[in-house]
Amino acid sequence: MGTYLKASSIHARTKGEMKRLRQAGMIPVSLQHKGEETRHYQMEVKSLQEFLRHHGESALITLEIDPAGARETALLQQVSRDRVTHSLLQATFQRVVSGEPVKAHVLLAFVGQPVAVKEGAAVLQPALDHLEIRSLPQNLPDHITIDVSHLQYGQMMHVSDIPSNPKYEILNPPGHLVVSLGSVSKLAAEETVDTEVPSEQADQAVAA
Repeated sequence: MGTYLKASSIHARTKGEMKRLRQAGMIPVSLQHKGEETRHYQMEVKSLQEFLRHHGESALITLEIDPAGARETALLQQVSRDRVTHSLLQATFQRVVSGEPVKAHVLLAFVGQPVAVKEGAAVLQPALDHLEIRSLPQNLPDHITIDVSHLQYGQMMHVSDIPSNPKYEILNPPGHLVVSLGSVSKLAAEETVDTEVPSEQADQAVAA
C-alpha cells in the first residue's frame, strides 16, 4: 500500500505537556485492536491533515512507527477537533488484520440529475454525507455512489433503497433518510427567514 504516515513514541502525559506537543505541530494518536492493549504515539498534524484532504477518513493506511520502523495497516477510526477552530486535537486508528472485517464511515457521492432539478423546480437535499459499513479490508470502498437521476419531485430515498453490494454491509438503519428532492421556493423562503433580523432586535439596533 502506497499511503504512509509516520508515528513515534509519545512522552507527553499531562495537559501542559499535551498543549506543548500540539504547539510543536504534533498530536497524540492511538492504535487499537480488539483484545489488545491500546498503544499511544504522536504524529505530525500536517501529515494527517494532508492524508484527510486527499483520502478522507475511510482509507486504509500504513503506519510506520519509529524508532524501530515497524509497520501496521490501520484504518482511521475517530478524529477529535477543537470546537471553535476545528483544528485536529487527536486521532484514533484501528489496527487492521487480514481476513478480519472492519467498520468504516464511507463518503457518499451523488450522481445524476433528476428532471425536476434540471427544470429548476426542485433542489437535491442530502440528509447523509456518509454511510457506516462493514467489510473486509480489501473490499473497503473509498466512496459509495448513489444514483439520484430517477428521483421525482417530493420523493425521498432511504437506506433501504440503496442496492445491496456483496462486498460490504450497510450498518445504518434501513429507515434513515439519505436524500430527497425539495421545493426551490420553500428552500428560498427558509433561507430568507434565517437571514432576516427579528423586528424587536431591529428596533433595538436602531435605538442603540
